[in-house]
Amino acid sequence: MNIVSTLNSPVPIAKFQYICGVRWTNPDPKNVIYPNGDLGKEKGYIVMRKSFYWLATAGSELAGECFYYIFFPSCAWVFNLGVARRSLLFLSTSMLLGQSLKDVLKLPRPSSPPVIRLEATYETEYGMPSTHTIAAIAVSFSLLLFTSDIYKINYASGLTAATMWSLIVMLSRIYLGMHSLLDIAAGASFVGFLLSVLPRAIYWFDSTQLASSHLPTCVFGACTIFVSWLVFQLDSKVDKKTGEARWNTARGDTAEILGWCLGFMVGSRYSILNGILPKTSISTLTQSFKLPSYNMLVRFLV
Repeated sequence: MNIVSTLNSPVPIAKFQYICGVRWTNPDPKNVIYPNGDLGKEKGYIVMRKSFYWLATAGSELAGECFYYIFFPSCAWVFNLGVARRSLLFLSTSMLLGQSLKDVLKLPRPSSPPVIRLEATYETEYGMPSTHTIAAIAVSFSLLLFTSDIYKINYASGLTAATMWSLIVMLSRIYLGMHSLLDIAAGASFVGFLLSVLPRAIYWFDSTQLASSHLPTCVFGACTIFVSWLVFQLDSKVDKKTGEARWNTARGDTAEILGWCLGFMVGSRYSILNGILPKTSISTLTQSFKLPSYNMLVRFLV
C-alpha cells in the first residue's frame, strides 16, 4: 500500500476516534472500529469523553465563519486595520480557491463506517482539500506575516501560536470524522503554496484600492459578485429526486466569504477616505507591539 492510499484510508481516522472515546454502540467483535451489522437510520455511536468532543467542536469553530465575523473586526479595532484587511484578503482568496478545488476534484469524505461522522453540517461537501485547514493556516500565518511588517514581534512565539492554532483545527477535523489525513495534508500544502506567492499581490491590491479612484473598487466588487455566481456552476448536476441543482454547502460558504470580504474592504475604504477611521491605522512603520489598555477593552466589549 503506497503512502497516498494510507493517508486517504478511513482506518487511521476511525482508530483515532476509538482512542479518543468515540465508538460504535454495537461494535463488531472481530474489528471494533466497525459496527456489527447494518445501522439503518439509527445513530449507532456513543461519545465517551465529552470534554474531547467539546474541545474538538470549539477547535473546529476556530476556522468557522462565526468566529471570523468577530475576529476580523476585533483585529481591525484593537490591533491594526491594515493587518485585518490584508489577512481577510488572503483568507478569502484561499477559501475561494480551496472550496472551488473541492468541486473540481470531487473526492469524497472518509467512508462511514468505519469513520463516525460527528458533524452533519458539511456532509454534502467533497473532502479534499480540507478548507478548515486552509482557513486555520491562512488566518494564523498571514496574521503573523502582515503583523510583522508593522510591529516588532517575537517570531518564535508567533510561530508557536500559529502552529498550535492550526494543529487544534486539524486534529478537530480528524476527531469529528470529517477528513482523512490526505485531505488535511492537501489543505496544508495548498495554503503553504499560497503563502509563498500571494502576499506580494495582496500588498499591491490593498495599497492600490486605498490610493486610487473608485474604479478599482468598483471592478473588484463586480468581479467578486461574478465569481460568487460562478462557484455555483462548478458542479451543477441535477438531483434526480428534486429536479433541481444539487446543493453543496461549499458554494454557500464561498459566496458568503466573498460577500463578507467585499463589504469589509469597501466599508473600511469608505471610512478611511471620509475621515471616520484614521489613515495611520494602516501605517507600515515598524513600532513596538502594545496590548490594548483596560479602557480600550471595556469600550470594545460595551
